[in-house]
Amino acid sequence: TSSISVAPINGPPNFVFDNNPASATRNTTALIAAYDYVLSILNQYPRDRLETNFIIYFPAVAAGLNRGYVNNTIVYTGTTDEGENLQYIRFWGQNRNRITVQLVDGAFGTTQKPVFSFVKGILNSLETKNSMRGITVNTGRNNSGATAINLAGANGNYLTQVNAISGDGQGKAGFRI
Repeated sequence: TSSISVAPINGPPNFVFDNNPASATRNTTALIAAYDYVLSILNQYPRDRLETNFIIYFPAVAAGLNRGYVNNTIVYTGTTDEGENLQYIRFWGQNRNRITVQLVDGAFGTTQKPVFSFVKGILNSLETKNSMRGITVNTGRNNSGATAINLAGANGNYLTQVNAISGDGQGKAGFRI
């Protein structure tokens, strides 16, 4: 197993690619903590400064597929305000064919929720420059309300080299943009 790298944090949080659904709570907590850390720095500095450039990075640590499980939406824990000021959030993987973040089977059921979300509400009207690349997001089985990625923002957002997969073909949507 290996951990997620979150630049420039010293010492990675406890996200592991171990192909084990039992790791989902730890992985979900680790990703949300990384998200919260990035936002805590973003809230201290004006935008477009070196201090506000982070990548929550998923390296391929073993040959073949590197799969880590989650059991809830990956989104920050703070409160929202109008516009959310959610900018420069980047989830990048080394290779979408080798990096999969998968929702535990039945975790959402019919509840309509995203696996990854770049907004808590429905609107982020800022020039956000949020991105995801090099990752496959699998909504698992028995999660018919699940959406892989909820991307929001006015300008500069992108998804590239990203796969959205429903493990049983019953997911609600791949992307909500």
